[in-house]
Amino acid sequence: MTHFKFMTHSVRIPVSLARRPVAAFGILLGLWISNLSAQQPAGGLPAGQEYPDHPMQGIQTLQGFKVEIAAKADRRQGGWISITKDDKGRIILGANELQPFTRLTLDANGKVTRNETIHTPVSEVMGMLWHEGSLYAQGGRGTTNVAGYDRPGYGQLSGVAGLHRLRDPLGNGSFSSVETLRTWTGFEKGHSDHGVHAPYLSPDGRHLYIINGNGVTQPDDVSPSSPMRNWGDDRILPLLGTLTGRIGQERPPAGFVGRTDFEGKDFHLVVAGLRNALHVGFNADGEMFTFDSDMELELGVPWYRPNRVCHLPSGGDLGYRGNSGKYPSWYEDSLPPLLEIGLASPVGVTFGYGAKFPALYQRALLIADHGYGRIIAVHLQPVGSGYVARSWDNFVFPKSLLADSGKVPMNVTGMLIGDDGALYYAVGGRSGQSYLLRVTYTGSESTERVDYRDRNGVEDRALRHSLERFHWTRDKPEAVAAAWPHLGSEDRNLRFAARVALETVSASAWKQAAFRETDPAKAIIALLALARVGGKEVNEDLFVALNRFPLAGLPDRIQIQKLRVIEVAVSRNGQPSAEAVQQVISDIDSQFPSSSFELNTEMSQILAAFQAPTVVAKSLRLAGQSVIYEEQFAYRHHLRSVKAGWTPELRRQFFQWFNANHGRAAHRAGYHDWFARVGQQPRLTGNEHPLNQIRRAALDTLTPDEQADPELAKVLGGYRGVP
Repeated sequence: MTHFKFMTHSVRIPVSLARRPVAAFGILLGLWISNLSAQQPAGGLPAGQEYPDHPMQGIQTLQGFKVEIAAKADRRQGGWISITKDDKGRIILGANELQPFTRLTLDANGKVTRNETIHTPVSEVMGMLWHEGSLYAQGGRGTTNVAGYDRPGYGQLSGVAGLHRLRDPLGNGSFSSVETLRTWTGFEKGHSDHGVHAPYLSPDGRHLYIINGNGVTQPDDVSPSSPMRNWGDDRILPLLGTLTGRIGQERPPAGFVGRTDFEGKDFHLVVAGLRNALHVGFNADGEMFTFDSDMELELGVPWYRPNRVCHLPSGGDLGYRGNSGKYPSWYEDSLPPLLEIGLASPVGVTFGYGAKFPALYQRALLIADHGYGRIIAVHLQPVGSGYVARSWDNFVFPKSLLADSGKVPMNVTGMLIGDDGALYYAVGGRSGQSYLLRVTYTGSESTERVDYRDRNGVEDRALRHSLERFHWTRDKPEAVAAAWPHLGSEDRNLRFAARVALETVSASAWKQAAFRETDPAKAIIALLALARVGGKEVNEDLFVALNRFPLAGLPDRIQIQKLRVIEVAVSRNGQPSAEAVQQVISDIDSQFPSSSFELNTEMSQILAAFQAPTVVAKSLRLAGQSVIYEEQFAYRHHLRSVKAGWTPELRRQFFQWFNANHGRAAHRAGYHDWFARVGQQPRLTGNEHPLNQIRRAALDTLTPDEQADPELAKVLGGYRGVP
């Protein structure tokens, strides 16, 4: 999920269960009491367990802050999984399948003066927004009012998944008017953890923004003038295949943010390439951010991407694709994360605006981690037309976070800043007790409101925004003139915005300019745009133009951009002529191996796709020289279907690696930190299936002579599967 996903990284579980996600689901989240069984179900608290009257016995905050219980759900109110507030400052809590809404009226000290249970046909509400007398809710709609069901399921009991508008025409607080403005579908029919998520008011107050997970497919009525368009898988090597059941049904562009009007019409796709981000937050300058989830069953594979904080500008592609198709951060046609948190289960996102907190935390981006029970404060800083994460800290977290056992299940599901200046967050799940908790500041620092806007980078962001205005248009000639000077910018967000603006104009209007451009920084990005939108008819000329910029004469950043152009061009438009292929091979082979893994892994993939005669020996030499497990894995992934360039020694070297135990191998930068931050031991999960696929693919390329080689047979016979 992310609310309740298969958290195989939450507790230590047997390898046998780690390979069986359904069996592992029941032991995945941390525990409240140290002697509780590790077989408790996920949720707010294990069945029969409750928070003490003073939750700070188990919860840690930063100095000067305190946490207290504001409200406790009764069993019929259910598991609180979403939160918003209305125009009167009352807190509304959404719950699981067949469970009602709860509305809480609070006094100035955060004490509940009225607790209302509201029954409607809408439940399983993952996100809500109050706007102009209406409650916009993302969830399921049944045919009758839910009565309050204390044992929610996992799927489609709540009815049709969609965006619903609830109103109170009778004025009695009943939400007697329910309209379904838009429905969603997907491999889970829009339901459960990877389905429909949350609505938001746009910064200008004129539209709704909707975020959905990777289990929701694109609607049929996406506007052709959407900022996010022209997506594809864009990998030069075929996907390795499915990893885990339904996840194999993912399709690009995966999780997305769309914009619509208040009637659910005029739908534009704004951002995509997310895995399963549940919420977004807008800063005071109107920029959008999210906390996106990993694919937790892929720890250790080269394409694993940790839970990450992302900036979501117009037209942004964050590069999530199913299985082995995930984009690394250096792909020019996607945007990198601001911060890699590591292990987590992302849920709520908000800024501290309006909180009676010290200045640093008023301005902080607050993100919630359901699995490890944390609220994290991320401190952003403008750089150029974008942002960096200057630092981050655990703002509210279980005291047992780093303990080996006795985990506190503070499973946050959503949060907001109340009208009283406190941070309220819901703790909930599919079973167990739900609470609303209140965080206040009692320290000595000033809590006077500060200016939330960022004064640094104003001009750079304004320039980016001027390009992003073209993202919502089609075939405006002025977009070419506006974008071209910035295609080669060293500011990645700016050149990304420029390329997307260029792609809104028919390639026939600017392809010759791309072919004539002499500045390699501009030319390469223009050719990337052409590879994406120019079609097969420009492919041969595109490769001719690329040959004007040999890799040897380019800095590393532009080298990797050129390699990406080749990959996208082949993926979308097919291989060029044999002569062009040989020119690419010659150019890359002269620089391979290069100075970094980023360059080498892309060079290896392209040479493997073109069956270059030297790719096997060079790639395996790099794999043998590296101590990093993911790098050794990656080069074998690239070589799995290569038929040329093998010797008996290279074949044995390739297969012998699969026989080794890699449990104590060194890993990519940050890998051990991800586990240490949550008191876990580093491990591999989900490697068995992709490794077996790679090995089987390579076995299929063996020649009769290789199959008869007794030395190779000994190596192959030593394989006992992935430990």
